[in-house]
Amino acid sequence: MYLPQNEDLSLLFTALYTAHSGISNSQYRKYYGRLSASERAAKLWIAKRESGYNYHARNGKYYGRFQLDSSYLHGNYSVANQERTADRYVKGRYGSWAAAKRFWLAHNLY
Repeated sequence: MYLPQNEDLSLLFTALYTAHSGISNSQYRKYYGRLSASERAAKLWIAKRESGYNYHARNGKYYGRFQLDSSYLHGNYSVANQERTADRYVKGRYGSWAAAKRFWLAHNLY
């Protein structure tokens, strides 16, 4: 595969990601576009390991893309609420998605 040098590949990566993750381009830009590359990578890494990017994944009392305790979602399982709640949870508990990933690697959960 040819990857051009010195060009912005963000649109290519966005298209590839959204094609395989069940999230629209506009949702991707809204919930991931404002993150640094390292924070975005860590958030996506956690979503992949927790649910395979599935917003409807269930494991006991844990639900959604980030396998949050369902009580944190207060009955609102929308994409927007899952993303907002996960961001608040990670910021409050770990400070960043990168720190949450480091914790996950050490403990197999976050």
